[in-house]
Formats: sequence, structure tokens, C-alpha cells
Amino acid sequence: MRKIILFSLLASTYLFAERYMMMFEYNFIKGCAENGGDIQENRCICMLNEIEKVVSEAEMIDYSIKAASGQKTPEKVGAKIMDAAIKCAN
Repeated sequence: MRKIILFSLLASTYLFAERYMMMFEYNFIKGCAENGGDIQENRCICMLNEIEKVVSEAEMIDYSIKAASGQKTPEKVGAKIMDAAIKCAN
């Protein structure tokens, strides 16, 4: 947990500059890496970086709200998220 916070603070000015809000990034990585250890945490950071390249913050927030409420999520955004997950699986 401390690693995630420290990494977020250190990387926010470099890796995540002009991207998603820091709190959104933190929650994404926290939720993604939960119960997965350091290897999973690294995959989640990789996924977030890849997603941020192709999905706007507004699209990601809309996707997250719809997913959390059980609504149909945009297929286009879902496909981009899956692509990021596959790319970062190694």
C-alpha cells in the first residue's frame, strides 16, 4: 500500500502528467492490485499507463460509473481496457 502511494506521488509529475486525476489513478491501482502483491501492482500500473494513452478521463469515469452500477458499458472502451490488460499480462 505504501508503495502505491509513494509511487503515485513520485510518478505523478512525470508518468501521469496531464492525465487522469491522481485520486482516480490511485483508486484504479488500489482496486486492480488488491490481493495481488507486487507483481499485480506492476501490471496495474502498466494497464493504467496504457489505458490513459487511448481512453479519455471522461470516458473512463463514464465506464467506471456504468460498470459499478451494473449498466451496459461502452464496448469500445471495454475493448481498449482489455487490450491494455493483455499487453501488460507479461
